[in-house]
Amino acid sequence: MKNILTIILIALLPALVFSQENNVRSYKAPGEKIKAFTMGSGKTTNGEFVYSFSSKPKTEYNVVITPSKQYSNLYVTSKNEDGFVIKADDGADVYFDFVVFVRLEAPNLKE
Repeated sequence: MKNILTIILIALLPALVFSQENNVRSYKAPGEKIKAFTMGSGKTTNGEFVYSFSSKPKTEYNVVITPSKQYSNLYVTSKNEDGFVIKADDGADVYFDFVVFVRLEAPNLKE
């Protein structure tokens, strides 16, 4: 069993490659091109933060949230082409940083 897990780990490691674009570090699949679309800091008010894009992303995007100054369960409740909403579980006012990533190209997967 240990040998099987070792083989699986060795097989999966090349699939994760380190990338550094726009001074943002991320892990991606080979051939996939992603970049940080925007980043910033914010604070929930009564447990909610609404962000509106100044220019709309042309593809789907992911939002990565990191609480700062205190721990809180933060999560994205909705996303659309205009922006996204972040909420805190406990309804608290929480400071956080965020990064929005967009995919520039889908990886070319050959079977």
